[in-house]
Amino acid sequence: MEIYERIKDLRKNILKLNQEDFSKSIGLSRSNIANIEVGRINLTDRVVSDICKEFNVNEEWLRNGNGEMFLEPDTFSLDEYVKQRGMTEEELDIIKGVFEIPEEFRRQAIEYFKIKILPALRFDNDIVATKENIDIVEIPIEEKSVSELEMEYKKNLLKNASKQTATVSSITEDKKKAQ
Repeated sequence: MEIYERIKDLRKNILKLNQEDFSKSIGLSRSNIANIEVGRINLTDRVVSDICKEFNVNEEWLRNGNGEMFLEPDTFSLDEYVKQRGMTEEELDIIKGVFEIPEEFRRQAIEYFKIKILPALRFDNDIVATKENIDIVEIPIEEKSVSELEMEYKKNLLKNASKQTATVSSITEDKKKAQ
């Protein structure tokens, strides 16, 4: 496989990018990428370097087909990882939101995902996963109005404030008794 074939394979099959998006990320025109991918024009060192930097590609693999396709980074960026896989900002927000879920609920949600959702999505390539062919149990969510939620929030604030006041009062009382 030649370098131009590896570039096309990387862009199309691995990164799942069209020529337009791939070319924008490395500062080239779409037509230049098209010409590179068919071997009409030779690659410059700058283009090779830009591809390697932008997509964390092993330069030895890109030039000669040797070694691993990607370099193992010293650090991990979730933002970069999902960007390379074509996820949307909304999907990234959902993934980041998982870290804010209490641990016990997060474990239960992951188990549910592994047992119910993932197996249902592992179809043959010809079958598309739809809501109809995935047996997903609806999780009931207690619906409350904004004003009800606001009242709950205020009650919790007052409850916490009175606990803190009681603690401060107790400390003050204890200091007075000690004197």
